[in-house]
Amino acid sequence: MKQHSLLKVFKLNSTKQFLCFNAKKLLIIIFIFCFNHVSIAQSYTGYSNNPAENDGSTEAKSINIYTAGDLIYLSKTSTDWGKYFVLMADIDFGSKESVDWDNDGSATWDAEDQLGFSPIGDVSYSSQLFKGTFNGNLKTISNLYINKTTDYQTGFFRASSGTLKNIRIKNSSVTGQHATAILVGCNKGVVTNCSINGIVHGGNAVGGIIGTTMGTSSNISNCNFEGMVYGSEYVGGIAGEHFGNIIENCYAIATIYGVKDVGGLVGSMNNKYLLTSFFNGIVKGTSSVGGVSGHLQIQCSKNCYSKGAVIGDNNVGGAFGYSTNATNCYASGFVTGNTNVSGVVSGGTPNCFYDFETTGVPFDYNSYFQRGKSTDWFYDPNNFAIWGDTAWSYATGIRPFLKWEKVSVSNRAIRNNIIEGSFFSNPDITISETGVRFTTNEDPFIWTEEKNSDVNINFSVDMTNLAIPGKEYFAQSYVRDINGNTYYGDMIKFTLFEITYNANGGIDGTYTKEIVSNTENPKLVGNPTKENYHIVGWNTLENGQGINITTNSLLTSNIELFAQWQGDYYDVVFDANGGNGNMQNQTIAFNSTVALNSNTFTRTGYTFLGWSRSTDGSVEYNDGADYSMLTATNDTLYAKWAINSYDVVFIANSGEGDMVNQTIVYSSIAALNNCYFLKTGYSFAGWANSANGEIAYTDGADYTMQEASNDTLYAQWTANYYDIVFIPNNGEGTMTNQSIAYNSTVALKNNEFTRHAYTFKGWSTKLMSYVEYEDGDNYTMQTTENDTLYAQWTLNSYDVVFIANGGEGVMPNQTILYGRSDLLFTNTFTRNGYTFKGWAVEVNGFAEYADGSNYTMYTLANDTLYAQWNPNPYDVVFIANGGEGSMLNQTIPFNSTASLKNNSYTKTGSSFTGWSIIANGTVEYTDGADYSMLTTANDTLYAQWSPNNYDVVFIANGGEGSMSNQPIAYNSTSALITNTFTKTGYSFAGWATSTNGTIDYTDGAGYSMLTPHNDTLYAQWTVYYYEIIFISNGGEGTMPNQSIAYNATVTLNNNIFTKAGYTFGGWATSETGTVEYANSSNFTMQETNDIKLYAHWDINSGVETSEIINISIYPNPVSNILTIETEKDCSVELIDLNGRVLIQKRVETGSFDLPMDNQINGVYILRIIYNSRVLTKQIVKI
Repeated sequence: MKQHSLLKVFKLNSTKQFLCFNAKKLLIIIFIFCFNHVSIAQSYTGYSNNPAENDGSTEAKSINIYTAGDLIYLSKTSTDWGKYFVLMADIDFGSKESVDWDNDGSATWDAEDQLGFSPIGDVSYSSQLFKGTFNGNLKTISNLYINKTTDYQTGFFRASSGTLKNIRIKNSSVTGQHATAILVGCNKGVVTNCSINGIVHGGNAVGGIIGTTMGTSSNISNCNFEGMVYGSEYVGGIAGEHFGNIIENCYAIATIYGVKDVGGLVGSMNNKYLLTSFFNGIVKGTSSVGGVSGHLQIQCSKNCYSKGAVIGDNNVGGAFGYSTNATNCYASGFVTGNTNVSGVVSGGTPNCFYDFETTGVPFDYNSYFQRGKSTDWFYDPNNFAIWGDTAWSYATGIRPFLKWEKVSVSNRAIRNNIIEGSFFSNPDITISETGVRFTTNEDPFIWTEEKNSDVNINFSVDMTNLAIPGKEYFAQSYVRDINGNTYYGDMIKFTLFEITYNANGGIDGTYTKEIVSNTENPKLVGNPTKENYHIVGWNTLENGQGINITTNSLLTSNIELFAQWQGDYYDVVFDANGGNGNMQNQTIAFNSTVALNSNTFTRTGYTFLGWSRSTDGSVEYNDGADYSMLTATNDTLYAKWAINSYDVVFIANSGEGDMVNQTIVYSSIAALNNCYFLKTGYSFAGWANSANGEIAYTDGADYTMQEASNDTLYAQWTANYYDIVFIPNNGEGTMTNQSIAYNSTVALKNNEFTRHAYTFKGWSTKLMSYVEYEDGDNYTMQTTENDTLYAQWTLNSYDVVFIANGGEGVMPNQTILYGRSDLLFTNTFTRNGYTFKGWAVEVNGFAEYADGSNYTMYTLANDTLYAQWNPNPYDVVFIANGGEGSMLNQTIPFNSTASLKNNSYTKTGSSFTGWSIIANGTVEYTDGADYSMLTTANDTLYAQWSPNNYDVVFIANGGEGSMSNQPIAYNSTSALITNTFTKTGYSFAGWATSTNGTIDYTDGAGYSMLTPHNDTLYAQWTVYYYEIIFISNGGEGTMPNQSIAYNATVTLNNNIFTKAGYTFGGWATSETGTVEYANSSNFTMQETNDIKLYAHWDINSGVETSEIINISIYPNPVSNILTIETEKDCSVELIDLNGRVLIQKRVETGSFDLPMDNQINGVYILRIIYNSRVLTKQIVKI
């Protein structure tokens, strides 16, 4: 077991980097190491070891950062804050007092130095915020120190709208005011793949990586923070405030302290996204405190979880302190607070869950949305089907974890003083250690680890002998891989309490102590003994007047328990003695008095009197009387019974009169009393057991009392019947009488009488009166004699029905009494194209009735009259529509068909195609076609004309392929058909009206046929250009591509690549091919694609001895003087990598010193020229 600080536990999950380098790179590294440990008096005036072309203008030309001085220089150089940078080496600032933070060149660590590193970039609302790209290149910056206690927007970067990526910072300390973090105070750009470790102090909007995010371009991904964050409002492990766009695939393992809106990942976020991220550690605040976010408003947090402890006062949640839109999230770390406390979030959100065992929040708290679940439920992947597997991974026996996690650890709440853990790891991760770490609530920064002796997927640690009883602990399981990376499980909170068992007059047993956690019930294992007594419980006071502790109790402190004793028990046995039922024995302690259990035996027809000590003895104990157990044996009591009598109760059942009840002893027989009830219109029939039951007893019959209760008999009555007599009342026919029971209702028989020209309308009780009953109405017999009903009649009338007969409109029927006359209604029908001429009794009949004439109703049914119509005549008018000549109108009656006159119009250059009803319409009638007059006005027809077509002929003009001619109507415009000709090495440019003409029409352009003959178009072509791509093939430097037109011949660009120890020999078309092109030779582009040429290199020996010249050049690398020794006179040129000649000398036989101290560090080419032959040598200046 070992102890360590929290910061020592936090380790970056990084991989080791291995460098492969040649001799030149080794010298550069030695130079960088020396420069990284310069004196405090060093003033930084530029970036070390950067070639001139690395000006930061593009990513390919990024400025290389090798030293702490480079970073300090960058922080002071605002003109570079929009450029590209790449970190080329690990940088350790070391002791803060050893660094010239203010870059004044002074050896004194003054007040300006005490402010530490000056953040890169200005504030977010300034034009000088960092807008470039900083690529940390997975190198590590150590011991960064910033102490800006009054500054807003503080961090390694003050504010950034650029890109920050692949940055590693460890053992850092940053202090600021609002918007403070280790990496960037205010972020408006991209932050990705960054790993940050250290301590942050600030005011509001304080985060481990970012203080505040702003704008839709602010995206944070694949980042992590390990350390501590202190702030006031909006405090989080990743970001304090999130007003940017998205935070995703991030995690924090940290201790977070704040007041309001405090979260493990984000303090406060509004209308933005937090996705697929997690937190572990401790979050502590006052209001709106959550493991993932303290305050989440409007937008969405999805697929996030917290295993950390959350401590607050109001609006406290395992994942979110307050949220309006979180989904697919869970929390499993301990949660504590006073008001609005939830296992996952204090606001309502769907599909979010929490572990009520590990969080300590009851399972039914806000259960409608938040659904507290057990640990076993979380360990079953089948319960998370609603989440899907896009963002989550699942394994049995462990909580859900995010797809990008390589290792995940879970643990249960403490059970039986044991913390059980389990883990999942990818196959490429080797786990070397498992265990539990724990700390007391008194000092949350000091952790103790208890390691297991072996490594298993499921592991446990017994805390019985590790935790001090009565102290409160935070704890969680952990696993560690072979690289030292540590992964943590769920943060739980527990206290172990010690129970001391006091025998309290008895003799101690084998168990006198018990250790139990605050979340579990004690087993009460104490087992003292006392003769003739047994333990009935445990109490906190010796006399039993304290608190009773049971196996359902939860302890809140260490405690001493006193055994509570009770004498041995004997049974009182209850005997039914002829009764029915069961009674349990009553156990009574010896020499004690208790009330007897209430009797539960029954005996049909009998009443319980009490208890006796014998079957036929007298009553000694009333029901519930006190009983004293004075013997050390069981005792038996016998039930005593008395027989009952019951009444027969007589019910008139709608009759009248009175009858007294008749009393009969249980199980005996007696004759029933005679019935004295009466009912008008009815006769007494007997007695029944229910109001509408069947007759069970006649008047005066024998009755046996078989029920142990009063019985009721109901008088039953039979109704008398009376007749209804039906009278035809001037009608004809007969009807039989209808018999109806008194006071009953039945439907009257249907009428069977008839009367000519009359309709039966109902029945009346008087000869000539209003209808009282319609045919088949219900009739109630309420008299005690026969009744008479008289038929009532109504004279009939019939309708004249008017039919439009092809017309339109509506006319109501005209009703006329039988035998009466009336004037017909005036016609209101109309018919388009027709005139009304009268009414007929048939569809096509003669008009017998004029409009409004007299009509007599002689039929016994409705009569029908049909409107009769005359058609109207209309003209067809012929229009030349651009043609010439004249034509007379043609008259045609409405709704009739005739052949149209033949066309007599003509039009130059066009052919007549027919007639249309509009000027520019389609042909609807050919010449002389049938025409139907269907309109109620003159109609007009327009002559339609068709123009002649001419061809456009397409010529390839040096191309290949074929195209058919395109016909186009005269004086019309059509889109030209798409070109299908091709020409190797050329692209189609358009069409011209001559072979070498200018382009008149692009592909598919509109073409107007304005001449009455065919036209010809010639294809026009544009040559393609292709790139020659020069490949250094192991050399150094860059060469731009060379662009060449197809089939053209040019001179290849002069080679500017170099390779140490080699001479350029020419160009090959493959990496290992032979030279096909000499330097600056001619090249003909005969391919229709880009060409790659590979530099071919010939190796040089250490001291140049060749067929050209024997020469020695040293030292290389060189600092000040380069010595050249030669056996022959020659010329020497020093050239930089841009091809510029810096020094040109004539060297005579012997030794010559070439000064290099005025040249900047880097790589150069030395050219030795002898007899027009050239030898090259790469020189490194350091």
